[in-house]
Amino acid sequence: MSTLTLIRAGRWMFLVALLVFAGGGSASLQAQLPAAPAPAPSSPDGNIFYGQVPPNSERAPVIVFVHGLMGTASDWWNQNDMYWSAYNARYRTAFVSMSRDNSQNNATIGDNALVLRDALPIIAEHYATQQLYLVGHSKGGLDIQAAMFYPTVVPLVKAVFTIDTPNQGTELADWVFGAGRNLAEKLGLLTPGVWVLRTDAMSNFRSTADPVLRRTGVPFFTLAGGQSLGHPITDITGVILRTLAPGQKNDGLVTVARSKLPDDYATDLGTISTNHFFADSGSNAWSYIAARIQGLEDTLAGFDKAATSGLGDSHNTFIWSMAWFKGQLYIGTGREVQCISVRTADILTDGTNYDNSVASGQCPELGTLYRSLSAEIWRLTPATGRWQRVFKSPASIFVGTDEMGDIFTARDVGFRGMMVYNDGLGNEELWVGGVNSGTIFEHMPAFAGGFPPPRLFHSTNGTD
Repeated sequence: MSTLTLIRAGRWMFLVALLVFAGGGSASLQAQLPAAPAPAPSSPDGNIFYGQVPPNSERAPVIVFVHGLMGTASDWWNQNDMYWSAYNARYRTAFVSMSRDNSQNNATIGDNALVLRDALPIIAEHYATQQLYLVGHSKGGLDIQAAMFYPTVVPLVKAVFTIDTPNQGTELADWVFGAGRNLAEKLGLLTPGVWVLRTDAMSNFRSTADPVLRRTGVPFFTLAGGQSLGHPITDITGVILRTLAPGQKNDGLVTVARSKLPDDYATDLGTISTNHFFADSGSNAWSYIAARIQGLEDTLAGFDKAATSGLGDSHNTFIWSMAWFKGQLYIGTGREVQCISVRTADILTDGTNYDNSVASGQCPELGTLYRSLSAEIWRLTPATGRWQRVFKSPASIFVGTDEMGDIFTARDVGFRGMMVYNDGLGNEELWVGGVNSGTIFEHMPAFAGGFPPPRLFHSTNGTD
């Protein structure tokens, strides 16, 4: 069996070469689940493959999958259970090879955008649907973004998911055209597909792409692999990448940080514990994608989107309370609610689950957690669509030190109740009930006399 056969298609050519350079070896292939009927190529568009339509799913949403560098459409069903996952969840599917002759693709982002510009309307017409969900792995996520520069594509896109996409470039591409150039040239790695993934090239791309994508209003979601181990290639490249980007989690090919998009139009779905080769598998990524698609499909017609990128920062994990007051909408946030729960459970049981949550990327380091617990109240003015933060609980309670210095945390980690009181004489007040952070800190000797209890707030004007 050849090296290229052992490595699932759709992977970087320079990783293939590195495996040969390292003396060969075989990839650990995922066990195949019972297969859905294999996708069939369309005619005359032989680079478009349509998955079988599940029973009673003739009007189901359509998901289009786009492979990565050196890949083909079959990456999604050969040695990969992603197609199987989508089929068994009753979705219609399509898969596009970026090379029109179905050869492994190493073209630029602009060239592949033209392929998608032509393919997406054909797929929409084939399925008689107005909009499509797009899922791109690795460079495929960038090809999708560039295709959305074309006005004929944007109306067809309902949401975009990028998996392990070097949205901000990757230091490995810098290495190929820099310190590693001599070796890369011998291995045939100085290609257009790798060239465009340099960090400076992607910085230029982002300066053009982000304003365009922001204006479309299409929701974007990013998902990253955060574990380079588990594959003979990423075992090697992960070490290289850690020397190029110290302290950054990576999947062996892209750091987690460089997989993200601006949070004013994209939502980060988190980090999964797998390497670049298997991040696009159904068993690893499908649940993240399916949950968001289901949520978008369940959204009631006639509603407008608000705060689609969250409020303030990613530590506001819950909208925990809500009230309509003086013609404006007020909401109270809960900060790192899940991570607080995990940390509290560890304290009560002497457990170590929080360490596992940090390692998997689901929760921040404790110092970061403690500094991030200031609950907030936000206000929406419907006439302008503007959100404004009107209150943030002060981080005023000293709880220790770490390598960053003193740690101060907030008394209020969430505002869980909100209501308007009317005295019957036309006078109204907004009342807000807080949740404190005592479950985490009250065991500390400094709070032997008791941690500050929860608070109740009220306002007559919605500001003070």
